Amino acid sequence: IKQHNEQEAFDYELFWERSLACAVSAKLIMKNVTKAQSEEIFVCGLMLNIGELLLARNFPQKYEKVVYESMQKKIELSIVENEIIGTNHMYIGSEMAKHWGFPELISTCIAHHHQSNSYQGIDKRQKLFINVIYLSSILSEILYSKDPQNNLTLFRKESKEILNFADETIDT
Repeated sequence: IKQHNEQEAFDYELFWERSLACAVSAKLIMKNVTKAQSEEIFVCGLMLNIGELLLARNFPQKYEKVVYESMQKKIELSIVENEIIGTNHMYIGSEMAKHWGFPELISTCIAHHHQSNSYQGIDKRQKLFINVIYLSSILSEILYSKDPQNNLTLFRKESKEILNFADETIDT
C-alpha cells in the first residue's frame, strides 16, 4: 500500500503479490493435510481477496479512504470497509464469485477467510478448505506485516488448534 500522498492508496501490484503468497501458503498447508486437493486450495487462496480489488476498482476514492484509515488507525480493513462503504471485501468477493459461476467451495472460502469459525455448515470438506484458507491468510501475512512475529505466533497457535499441526510441521 502506497503512502496517502501518492496517487493511489491501493497498490495493485502488491495486491497480486499478496494473493499469490496466500495461494502458495494455502497449497503448502494443504499438502500437510492431504495431497489430493492442493490445486483447488491454490485457486481459493488466489481469489481470497478479490473483493478488495472489486471495491478498489469500483469505488476508488472511497476505497482509498478505507485503506488510509485502516493503516492510520490500525483497524482491520473489513471493519473500515463496513463503516465507509457499507459492506466488506469478503461479502463482495463471495457474491461476485457466485455471480461468475465459481464453485461454492471458492465463494464460501472467500466469505469466511477472516473468521473460520463463522462457517456454520456441516460440509467437512468445505470446513477444511475454510480452515486452510484462514491459516494461509495468517501465514502469508508474515511476509507483509510490520510485526511478523505476531502473525507467526498466531499461526503457530491456530494451526495447532485447528489442524492439530505438530511443531515440526509448522516449522516446515
